[in-house]
Amino acid sequence: MPFWIRDLAKMWITEPLVTDKDFGRAIGYLIEHEVIKIPYTEPEGNSITNIPDWVKTNAEWWITGKISDTEFTVALQYLIKKGIILVNLPTV
Repeated sequence: MPFWIRDLAKMWITEPLVTDKDFGRAIGYLIEHEVIKIPYTEPEGNSITNIPDWVKTNAEWWITGKISDTEFTVALQYLIKKGIILVNLPTV
């Protein structure tokens, strides 16, 4: 995962003007354009509108090196599965 994505996550955690929706859109865009590579994840029928607090905690741990890119990617897959991050990728 490109190093500057950590900066995006840090802004989401520390800047009150960067909302969950902003972060979700940015991550969705990066996944769609294959800047962030994750396996295809099918969204469930029932979606959640807000990013759970534990994902923000994971992002903070990822920024500080406490968890790996792979572990953070699992959180992103969860957000896609729950319909929080919308991604338009072809199925593989």
